[in-house]
Amino acid sequence: MLFKPKYAGKQLPYGAFELKVAYQSNMTMAALITAGAVALIGLSIFIYQKATYVEMENIPTMVIESVMDLGPPPTIVKKPPQIEISKQKIAQPKVGIPKPVADDEITEDVVLATKEELADINVSDLDFGSDGGVKVDIKEEILPQSGAFVAYEFAPKFIEKVKPIYPRLAQNAGIEGVVYVSVLVDKNGKVRDAKIAKSSGTNAGLEEAALKAALQCKFSPAIQNGRPIAVWATFDFRFKIRDGG
Repeated sequence: MLFKPKYAGKQLPYGAFELKVAYQSNMTMAALITAGAVALIGLSIFIYQKATYVEMENIPTMVIESVMDLGPPPTIVKKPPQIEISKQKIAQPKVGIPKPVADDEITEDVVLATKEELADINVSDLDFGSDGGVKVDIKEEILPQSGAFVAYEFAPKFIEKVKPIYPRLAQNAGIEGVVYVSVLVDKNGKVRDAKIAKSSGTNAGLEEAALKAALQCKFSPAIQNGRPIAVWATFDFRFKIRDGG
């Protein structure tokens, strides 16, 4: 038997019995649907956790009693990769007592060449011995080549400048002139060599007289780093009739 509302086709008044019955049924249906949806979501989460569950390893726990136990915070500055260097033990030097040896076993003192001497050594002049060793004959003093630049603090100075002999032919002819001579003065102030730096252009024997006088001159040597050295120096010799040379 179908239920026919009492006010079918008419506007129901507020709070009627039929409205209350429909409200309760709707609320019950909504509650059932909500509960089912919640149950479905919970079941889905449970199934997902079961499917993706990974057993965690045993992690040691640390009990922190104070803030000091936390240690310094990690730095935010990037440090370059550190290279681990293995520490090797260095043997301590052994200090022993020198033992006396026979006189025939004593080797001669070895004199080491200076930088200047090594620079002037010509390889072609080395004497290779039969035992593979090299014998080098180092001169007592290395003399610079003519025109070579040698730095010094104090230039050589005349101690005794010999006056050249005026050639009689040039003197009788009234020829005058200036001759520039380059002399090699060693570390003792002695003239080792002399060359014409600039001729007088007279071709009257003035150059020969200037070279002969230059070789007889005496100088104070040039000074480099507080010690005397050999250098080339240039000086002039003037030939004048009025003063006889």
